[in-house]
Amino acid sequence: NRYPVDKKIALLDTGSIYRAMQGDKKRINGKVKFVLIGDPGELHIDVDCDEHDVVNAIDYMKSTIK
Repeated sequence: NRYPVDKKIALLDTGSIYRAMQGDKKRINGKVKFVLIGDPGELHIDVDCDEHDVVNAIDYMKSTIK
């Protein structure tokens, strides 16, 4: 991991992280909006992701914290 991350983040409950995201100011019509990176210089703005994909992404990121 190139960027320092507090290792305690990996210990947080994935469901708790997901629920905390539901209070995000970028939430529109009950969905949290994401900005995703594609190819270099390519951004995808206001992307809806379902709960399953978000939870999988959180779990993946937690697994990379060493």
